[in-house]
Amino acid sequence: MAKSRTDSEWNMSREREFMENLLCQRFNFLTLMFSVIVMAAVDARSQAQLTIVLAVGLGASILVGAGVYRICVKVHLILRRLHKKPGHPVRQIREDVELLGPLALRNTLWIIGLVIPLLFCILFLLGTIFAWLGILRAVP
Repeated sequence: MAKSRTDSEWNMSREREFMENLLCQRFNFLTLMFSVIVMAAVDARSQAQLTIVLAVGLGASILVGAGVYRICVKVHLILRRLHKKPGHPVRQIREDVELLGPLALRNTLWIIGLVIPLLFCILFLLGTIFAWLGILRAVP
């Protein structure tokens, strides 16, 4: 039995699903990476080792965080297009959320895509600087 053309076509809803899944995977990887690097920093036995671990964490956070941010922007743009389509479930849900008033959480995507990756980078940057200056010390 042959599939109809609409079953096999890639549409904006399927793209949204794919991109949101990719965003969640990358965000989960970022948080896991952050945790592992923090644990490695806690386990550092010398000042040089602590500084290197935190510097590597900074570099990795910048790279992975940039990937999370990029996917977040794409998801935002896809959702913006879907919000414009009359009758689309994404638009219907947005309209229902708007009825809830100021207590409704409207768009929290920027927290996942920008705030948390930036926070991780800032923490690693400060940790690297403090370890290099000797303010943050490794426990021998």
